[in-house]
Amino acid sequence: MVHGVSSWLVDTIADTGGVACRGKRATPPVPGPHGGVFRPFEEGDESWAELVLRTSRAIVDLAHQHHGGTVVLVSHSETVESSFHALAAQPLYRAFDVEVAPPSVTEWVTDGDPTGWPPPRWTLCRFNDARRG
Repeated sequence: MVHGVSSWLVDTIADTGGVACRGKRATPPVPGPHGGVFRPFEEGDESWAELVLRTSRAIVDLAHQHHGGTVVLVSHSETVESSFHALAAQPLYRAFDVEVAPPSVTEWVTDGDPTGWPPPRWTLCRFNDARRG
């Protein structure tokens, strides 16, 4: 199971693979003259596609390293959004937005091999669950 995802942890893991995040966190693409899916919104930042690639790789690597176990991570909303790309095969630019409340729990579960081919089916058990207690 993957519960949320930690941007700090994912950044650290991704950085060790040679893909470093510089500057501010990327945000989901919105129409505008500066930036987009493949272009950063500000100079020195990563694009939305680069953020999704970096965090998705780290999410799948963590799931693979702990196959059959439970991974609990704390995250920023952008990394939770990346989980929809990494685990649910959503396109980089979706026809809908998701709103992630701080703090909340997102839970993904699979019985398959996280790095298998074809990719395993993941179940989104909880999303944006902000209940207390």
